[in-house]
Amino acid sequence: MGTTILLLDGWRVMIYTHDHGPAHVHLISAEARIKVWLNCPAGPLEPYEARGVNRVTIRRLLEALESALNQLCHEWKKIHGDF
Repeated sequence: MGTTILLLDGWRVMIYTHDHGPAHVHLISAEARIKVWLNCPAGPLEPYEARGVNRVTIRRLLEALESALNQLCHEWKKIHGDF
């Protein structure tokens, strides 16, 4: 099961409740998936795994997520404890 943290241009940004570290989020659209390491607490965001999406889109999404890094790290810590 997962918790949707943000909605971003048709992508759900999720943290799975039964997942494992290091701290990361899953970006899920109708056609694609991206797993992104958060590198909490200060980043940088780092794409780890991507399916069905090009590099330009990944870069655009990472830039959009930068401003939410504190929130994402906070949510990870609430669900899983330490980073």
